[in-house]
Amino acid sequence: LFIVISPVLPFNNFAKSFIVVSGSMEPSIKTGSIAITRPIPPSQIKKGDIVAFTSPDNPKNTILHRIDSIKSTDPLIFLTKGDNNNTPDSWEVSSIAIIGSYVYSIPYLGNAASFIRQPLGFVLMIVVPALLFIFFQIFNINRAIDYEVNKKIEEKNRQNNFFSILIIALSLSSIIATSPIKNVNAFFSDTSQISGINLKTIIPTPTPTITPTATPTPKPTGYHCKFRDWHCNFGHHWFKDKFRAFLRKNHQYVRFNFFNFPKFGPKDYLNYELVYRSHDLEKGISGSFDLKNNSNLEIEQFLGTCSGTDCTPDFKSITSATLYIKGEINSEAIELEGPVDFE
Repeated sequence: LFIVISPVLPFNNFAKSFIVVSGSMEPSIKTGSIAITRPIPPSQIKKGDIVAFTSPDNPKNTILHRIDSIKSTDPLIFLTKGDNNNTPDSWEVSSIAIIGSYVYSIPYLGNAASFIRQPLGFVLMIVVPALLFIFFQIFNINRAIDYEVNKKIEEKNRQNNFFSILIIALSLSSIIATSPIKNVNAFFSDTSQISGINLKTIIPTPTPTITPTATPTPKPTGYHCKFRDWHCNFGHHWFKDKFRAFLRKNHQYVRFNFFNFPKFGPKDYLNYELVYRSHDLEKGISGSFDLKNNSNLEIEQFLGTCSGTDCTPDFKSITSATLYIKGEINSEAIELEGPVDFE
């Protein structure tokens, strides 16, 4: 089995790699494989070991065969044979010709290594990928430069537009401030002759009545929802089947429940305010939901007036209750309102 030294695996100090170019060791070692050997003292070699050695017939060739027998121990002389050969080798191998002991082989990798060593293989496997890599790197660098240049141009254009608008506004303000415009009033005049007396009635121009225009209530950003049963679907389904608020008849308190609600991020928050009517008076409580470390949360709030340890519940006289929730989740504003269920 003739082999050639392979440059594929560069660890000659610890092991050597060879490209197998013949089939005398098949099926144990296939042609075109990369064979790995390690240094071994000749005295440790025994019958059946596969070793790489310098050919006794041609020192330029390296052979990988199995030890068929040990002819002598002083000096060490080995007889070898290829697994695919019918007869042992005709030569005798001395201990100084031993290069190393076979460890394992990598099938077909030697074919690729041999191809790379040829001019065409070197161009296709090394030069072309390197050129493609350099081309794509240059392309990415140029694209990044174009992006930065366009970004700078856009920023400069925005600054120029801002200063242009500012100059126009200042110019108009200066013209209006320095122009000779005065406030004047127009009057109606009526003169009558009565018994030699001039009567002049001066009627000022009536002041027009200006009807104020109602300013529409601004809508909150994000998601807004009004609902009856607190199973409202808005946007990302955060509250759908995950939140409920209800009034307990027997215990005079309101309860809030969260089920598998996503944990808040560092900037998320939800504040609430419950407004209810009791004895024809509007009352309320407020607070916040802390879901930073909890996905399931239950909060109970007493409804009534307390003085020291004495508390007077308002529940029996409550006629209506509305819950308001405001906050922010994932940088989106949340604003909800709706009636609270009675239980």
